[in-house]
Amino acid sequence: MKLKLNVLADDGPEVGFGHIFRCMVLAQHFKRHGAAPVFLLNNNSPAVALVKSRGFIVKQYSSFDEIVDADLILVDSYLRNDSFFQCLASVDAFLMIIDDFGQREIACDAYFNHNFFAADLDFSKTRSNFYFLGEDYLLVSNRFFDLGAQRIRG
Repeated sequence: MKLKLNVLADDGPEVGFGHIFRCMVLAQHFKRHGAAPVFLLNNNSPAVALVKSRGFIVKQYSSFDEIVDADLILVDSYLRNDSFFQCLASVDAFLMIIDDFGQREIACDAYFNHNFFAADLDFSKTRSNFYFLGEDYLLVSNRFFDLGAQRIRG
């Protein structure tokens, strides 16, 4: 049985597509190892076509229960409030959070912050079993590394 991975990431004109791209990197890794990633997006999300073009399933969701109906949950969001994260912490799923600042009260199983300054942040509000901090955990597409050495034209 494949593990179900639900992915919830912000996108749109206000926040861009960085959250979506970071989540696609992790989702691709889990997919290669047998998980079934599902991106939970609004139908009017500009990212729907992009995510589908990368071979992922996209579903619209309307309730919290749909978000937590998974074995693994990955969230990359500035738009969700602390109470949302507190509710997520109580579900029976492996919870992964991507967060750039470390200033929110978050309890999760795996916490990702790939900023160069991550080691200097105060994570006293964050509780996690695993911390992936700093540039060693930068979520960059394999497409970047598959380029190999190429000549740059000047």
